Amino acid sequence: MPTDPLDAITLLSGIAAALVAATLLHLLGSRRPGGARVRAAVRAARDGRGRAGNTSAARAGPGERLRAALSGLASRVRVSRSSSGEQTRLLLARAGWYAREAPMVFLAIQVLLPLASTTAAILALYVAPVVDLGSEFSLFTVIEVLVLGAYAPMFVLRRMAAGRQNRLRRALPDTLDLMVICAEAGIGLEATLQRVAREMANTSAAMGQELKITALELGVLPDRRQALENLALRTQVPSITGVTATLIQAERYGTPLAQSLRVLATEFRNDRMMVAEERAAKLPAKLTVPLIVFILPALFIVLLGPAIVKALASIATM
Repeated sequence: MPTDPLDAITLLSGIAAALVAATLLHLLGSRRPGGARVRAAVRAARDGRGRAGNTSAARAGPGERLRAALSGLASRVRVSRSSSGEQTRLLLARAGWYAREAPMVFLAIQVLLPLASTTAAILALYVAPVVDLGSEFSLFTVIEVLVLGAYAPMFVLRRMAAGRQNRLRRALPDTLDLMVICAEAGIGLEATLQRVAREMANTSAAMGQELKITALELGVLPDRRQALENLALRTQVPSITGVTATLIQAERYGTPLAQSLRVLATEFRNDRMMVAEERAAKLPAKLTVPLIVFILPALFIVLLGPAIVKALASIATM
């Protein structure tokens, strides 16, 4: 194991270079077989836009130019078309990031964060040492920082997606109640989703955003069922998947929408009550360890402390 700082820096530089090379190979290998035709179509469309595109690019600010550059890079690399890229795109959608360049930005974070954190650790431990940890421990610290920087983006993204799914699950019964009211008033599905999205934006921004996107897709996509399936695919919440299946059935067979939604709302409220009762039943068992560790020692001190002090005082006077 290298103990010289130069050897450690050389080793970490080699690891960083290997990570960058692996990322580039992954990006280059994720292109689809039909990429040549797609690139030709993109080039033809770009040539057709011609001077108007150049004028709009010249007028755009730095932020718009950066977004355009990221979008163009994402279209060339086709990172969202690979299997891992598709999973990342769906995970970003569950976390609430729908931008076209979001997978590319996330991939850049995955590549740059380990490099930046490792460089900062090397500077703090070797070049301009803030603390002296020793050669071997410093090397282990730098490697740990590299590993944490590599896994931190995906961990944070998964936590964000899970938190957003929980918020959607909690807001679903209220959403269904509003949809039942709109359905009983004779409003269509698209208008119902738009109205409920506006109402739910104040209490649950995530649910309002999902319903708004679904309403827009219902008005744009030729197949209305595809818009509802996209809602279930974006959220990956079982209860929302059941709601979309009910809506698809109502669209296909003409079943009463209000009655179906009312039954689902009652069922989901009962499920939420059962989950709350289950958590309440588990509470005494979870409180056992804190009770033993924190409360009982203090109780013993209060009860037995005076007797012990008196016993020690009587022994001292003998």
